[in-house]
Amino acid sequence: MVFVRSLLFVVPFLGILGNAAGQVEFQINQPTASMATDGVQGSATVKATLSSCIGTVVNLSFASPLQGQIFDVALSSRALRSVTGGAFVSGGNQIVNVDFTDPSFQWMFGGATVGSMTFPGNFTCPCPTLPYAVSSALTNSGQMLIIDPTAADGSSLSQGCEVVYGTIVNGPTTDDSGVTVALSSLGGCAPSSLSFYGVAHSSFSVISNGRLVFGAVDIDFSPTVAEAITDSPFFGAWADMNPATAGTIRIISDNPSSVRVEYRGVPYFANATAINNFDLIVETSGIVTINGVNGIVTGTGQQFLGLSAGTSGPATDPGATTFSVSGPNLGPAGFGMIYSFGTQGSRAPGVAVLTFIPNALGNYDWIGS
Repeated sequence: MVFVRSLLFVVPFLGILGNAAGQVEFQINQPTASMATDGVQGSATVKATLSSCIGTVVNLSFASPLQGQIFDVALSSRALRSVTGGAFVSGGNQIVNVDFTDPSFQWMFGGATVGSMTFPGNFTCPCPTLPYAVSSALTNSGQMLIIDPTAADGSSLSQGCEVVYGTIVNGPTTDDSGVTVALSSLGGCAPSSLSFYGVAHSSFSVISNGRLVFGAVDIDFSPTVAEAITDSPFFGAWADMNPATAGTIRIISDNPSSVRVEYRGVPYFANATAINNFDLIVETSGIVTINGVNGIVTGTGQQFLGLSAGTSGPATDPGATTFSVSGPNLGPAGFGMIYSFGTQGSRAPGVAVLTFIPNALGNYDWIGS
């Protein structure tokens, strides 16, 4: 990876890339280079980690007497690395804790190479999220570098700062299984309740077979329209999937207004090459989303794509919906289900995202995009 754009910046890193591990695990702040998120300070053995939520304000503070010198911040969407975990130590015994092997590595002011920003004097940036925060990455890290003509390396490094967003809980890992999740178990970023068909829920069940159920675990692997009416309320891409063969299912809470369930690399049962990638998202407002509909692949079995109020409605069957890139589209009257049923992965051609929005009639309208 190219860190630098001129020989001026090569010298400090030659030792870093070629030396063995030092005696401590993490770089600490020093008088010539200091960086902190919300004031969190680490030590030589404990990294500076801040727990936060996507969208909250994080105060990013910098301090150095080297006003006017070139400085930048190395950024990564991975956790900080310790010395024993692969961090590099310079000839001047400074530690690079940011993981520059991360494909998302960049410099805050320079992109792929160090920028030309000069240090303006001590300052604090109140940021809605850190500049390198990405909602799909739950850990982000950064470390300040400033040119220091008096330093052995020619530059000074601050401590590395790590921000961890929210909580990840493992979902089901075996065939035809489910996990019940209490929102209270998802940490400080989690909402206290989620709305589905106007009913507030403090827990839900994640099913290996592609759906999120507001009720007890239901491991049925063979979807039918009739069962969708008599089951507990649910939404998703219900089909016979098997995370025991491959892939992961994770429940992610990184903000106080929604919870996301990720299905990554999960195949259909007895069809290990049919790999599915999609998200089920439910918000406190009642909006539910199937994100990555185009990541639900074609299979040979049956699939129910959509949502149902189930026995709490009770749900009715107004007939299948033809999902398309369109909307907002009016939903059915009463507790009529909104769904497409048939061969796996062919339920919404051309659609990447299905969004269901609560309407004034107690049901949902929908948008295909």
